[in-house]
Amino acid sequence: MDPQDSHHQEHTNLIAGLSGEFDLKYGLRLLWVGKSWILVIALLGLGVGFLATFLQVPIYSARALVQIDPPGQNISQLSNPYPTSAFNYFDYRNYYNTQYRIIRSKSLGERSIEKLDLADKPPFRDAKEPGRIFMSRVQVVPIPDTRLAQIVVEHEDPREAARWADTLAESYIEQNLASKIEATRNVYSWLQERLAAAEGDVKSSENSLYEYTKQQDLFVPSGGQSIAASTMTRLNEEATEAKTRRIEIESALAQVDKLKQSGGALDAMPQIAADPLVQRLNLSKAELEVERVQLKNRYKEGHPKVKKVVTQIEQLQDAVRTQAEKLVAGMRADYQQLRRRERELLASINSQRKESIEDSRKTVQLEMLQREALSNKSLYEAILQKIKETDVASSLRENNVSIVERASISAVPIRPQPTKNLAIALVLGVLSGCGLILLRDYLDNTLKEQEDIERHLRVDCLAIVPEHDAANPSVITESYRTLRASLLFTREREHGNMILVTSSIPQEGKSTTAVNLAKALAESGDPTLVVDFDLRRSSIHTHLRLYREPGLADYCTRDLKLDVIIQSTREPHLSAVTSGKLPPNPPALIGSLAVKRFLEECRERFTWIIVDAPPIVSVTDPLLLAKVSDLVLMVVQANRVDRKLAKRSLNALKRTGARVAGVVLNSVDPKQDSYHYYYSYYAEPESKVTRMRRPPNRKAAARGA
Repeated sequence: MDPQDSHHQEHTNLIAGLSGEFDLKYGLRLLWVGKSWILVIALLGLGVGFLATFLQVPIYSARALVQIDPPGQNISQLSNPYPTSAFNYFDYRNYYNTQYRIIRSKSLGERSIEKLDLADKPPFRDAKEPGRIFMSRVQVVPIPDTRLAQIVVEHEDPREAARWADTLAESYIEQNLASKIEATRNVYSWLQERLAAAEGDVKSSENSLYEYTKQQDLFVPSGGQSIAASTMTRLNEEATEAKTRRIEIESALAQVDKLKQSGGALDAMPQIAADPLVQRLNLSKAELEVERVQLKNRYKEGHPKVKKVVTQIEQLQDAVRTQAEKLVAGMRADYQQLRRRERELLASINSQRKESIEDSRKTVQLEMLQREALSNKSLYEAILQKIKETDVASSLRENNVSIVERASISAVPIRPQPTKNLAIALVLGVLSGCGLILLRDYLDNTLKEQEDIERHLRVDCLAIVPEHDAANPSVITESYRTLRASLLFTREREHGNMILVTSSIPQEGKSTTAVNLAKALAESGDPTLVVDFDLRRSSIHTHLRLYREPGLADYCTRDLKLDVIIQSTREPHLSAVTSGKLPPNPPALIGSLAVKRFLEECRERFTWIIVDAPPIVSVTDPLLLAKVSDLVLMVVQANRVDRKLAKRSLNALKRTGARVAGVVLNSVDPKQDSYHYYYSYYAEPESKVTRMRRPPNRKAAARGA
């Protein structure tokens, strides 16, 4: 991966790549390490859930049972010229769904509020839509395979819940009957208007026929007719048929207009319901309605699956309305076509009359008047019959809706549900704890374990050094022995004996690493020298309990012999050169010929030379020393150093041409699952590892350079 890749490409954590087996294990390990936090947050969530449940106002439910029978003959269809067909299954499904929607309508809610005398009480007082507020507490639950439906009302007071449910059921029954009566009145009024017009047409046509026969002194033979008369007869029949058909469609269109004004559904008209496409759409909608009822029994109203089915039902309803509008448009087109046809037939009749005027002008005119009178009379009788049917239907005043069972007062609230609430709170608490731990890891840019070193820094992790544990000091010793083995293998390839130990920032334990690495190398019997090149914050003399002066700086500035500044330590085969008196300009001293001469002499006398250099980010000293070192070892303290900072430090070393052997991951928590088995296995009661001691007068050296 290119060093300039984005943060999300560099970040190693569970969120960045959960699909891999390693990342999954890493995430599970993260959660296991943070199990205490998860437990605390889960208990906190449980407490919040308990408090919320305790403070929640109890909600009671009341159910009124109503029976909705199929509709009888629809009064609005009495003026329908098309034959009425019986409702099928899908028509009934559509009808019942419409009724359920009416029960939850705002208008019915407002009617119930008025009957309950709640208009001046909260929350309905000064509300813009009190009906909607009322219906927010109402649900309609159909009982499958029956004509029964439950009107469910939720309220803080169980008595009010029962009263609301009963009142809503009564309001629905009253509104259902009122709508039937109103529909009957509208149809009756329209038919009366049409009857008056038809009666006038009959009288006018009969008067015209009488006046014509009287004026022309016509005699109509009882025998056959001439060709002209036959033609005129046929044209008159077609004209009458077209006119009758036009009036029928006009009646149907009038019914459509009435339905639109009253908000009724067009697909309830038989001529529209009989359309194959409408039937298929209603079939699909009925299946979805069944599915919605099943889902509502399993999920809440706002569940995504319920919403999805509701959306599909609404789409099918829109499709039904669209097809109904198309059919209505077709009826209007037929109406216009019939009008044109009627005019054309009348024009043909007139034309025929002109052509045969010399032969049968008087006879044709007479027949035309006769046909017109007959047509008007037939239309008048048809309308009169419709009025009689409407009058009979209006006198019945039957209601197809009734209350089967009134709501009872419940003693047990439906909410809150303590067990369910506490279970949800516990689950949310656990999930929140896991999420916080994963989020914290996602936002943590530090290097924490060996995989981080190898993935982000692209170098080998030569050793993992745990935090100091007085109970198991051998674990640290074994870590430095591992580092020694790694360096011996690297030395076979690189053929060098001078190892530079540095870090990105101060206080990462580089000086401790340098001293303990030198001890581990000296254990094999090789002459080993550790040199304190940190000429700003020297600490080697503190770790090894040596004198700081004379040291390296004194060798360079006072022209001392090498033997004068080399100090023996308590460890066999291990010698040390301290910093000496700290110079004012360390970079100048490091770049001097004296340092070059010093290193050449040390290479001749010692198998291993361990150089403790300053941090890379702070000064340029380690970059100067990296050029003359055979290998560079970088110390990284776990959970402290930003990975980008460590990457920049490594790149700075590589730009000098230094050969970076690898990284030592320091101060790793031995309790981490990934290292626990290793550390527990190698634990020993004693170790020669150097322990960090706080010097009496140098607080900065307490944790190492």
